[in-house]
Amino acid sequence: MSYHAGNIADELLRAVDGDTAYHVSGALDVMLGVADRTGLEPLCSKRRGDLLAALANVEFAVLRIFRLEDQNEVRRSLAAFRTVVECWNEDAHPSARVKIDHERRLRLRWLQNACFNISIIEELAARAAERRASAVGKLKQLGFANG
Repeated sequence: MSYHAGNIADELLRAVDGDTAYHVSGALDVMLGVADRTGLEPLCSKRRGDLLAALANVEFAVLRIFRLEDQNEVRRSLAAFRTVVECWNEDAHPSARVKIDHERRLRLRWLQNACFNISIIEELAARAAERRASAVGKLKQLGFANG
């Protein structure tokens, strides 16, 4: 598998196991970064299939982190992601690079940004919970809290 396709697949696999928003944002960051700089290098059909399988496995987890009113846009963005991977083929001349059209790029960027924002909110909530737990622990040590 190409180095970049491998990174994308790894991020998608991690996204299924947890921290979905962070890892999907990371996968899209790799894809869009490479596409913007040089285009996506040709990818063999087996590796493309592996990447499509990883994307299919993560779709439910991605939908679960979004509000119901955002899920149609998420589905359109995931469909754009799938289309880009499907077009990422081995038949291209080695010097040919897959380019992502403007509308799909916008959908992928929207999903990347939305996932990144969710990841930030989750991190802020985790840090607030740590601060609360620390404060409660200190109060208990001082005898101000029961139990």
